[in-house]
Amino acid sequence: MKFDFDLEEVGQAVSRLVRKSRRVDTGFRALLEYCQAQCPSNEWSKLAELDAASAATAVSVRVREILAGERIGRGVKVLFFGLFEAEFPDSDKPAVGYYLAGLESFDAEDLGTLSEPAYLPADRCIRSDLLDTVLRAAHADRRAGEFIFYALLLGAGALLAKHATRALAKKYRLVVGFDDGDVIEV
Repeated sequence: MKFDFDLEEVGQAVSRLVRKSRRVDTGFRALLEYCQAQCPSNEWSKLAELDAASAATAVSVRVREILAGERIGRGVKVLFFGLFEAEFPDSDKPAVGYYLAGLESFDAEDLGTLSEPAYLPADRCIRSDLLDTVLRAAHADRRAGEFIFYALLLGAGALLAKHATRALAKKYRLVVGFDDGDVIEV
């Protein structure tokens, strides 16, 4: 996919917004405002109706289930939430693959550190209606779709991960990104 905007600049802006967020609902609104300012689209007002707080609660519940099912090993220092476009057998609509893994280390200059997670639970997938809706919005708007896909999907995934792992924040670094390599540290 070729993007018509500066990936690094947008990634840094999204990361700053997520880091600053104290509440998931205001953080999601801030992401939407940033996105609208950068790339106008009719999709932003539709996405503003999403309930980010409920989405974060659902992700939190799922993360607790994953961690209860398979404990994180001692060497893990980084939680990684991965994002990818997925096809699920129970749906014919575009969906987001979202999962939890753990890394012993992470170096933003060496994305190879993502390729061999030390913690990769068998039951690691997290479904999020909010992320799926963002993906469908990206598909619906030909002009702004790439920006929606990159900026808002990455930002929303990071925002949900941050609020879902709040209790673990002092113990682990948090990295969120696409499986094909673009990541942000939150």
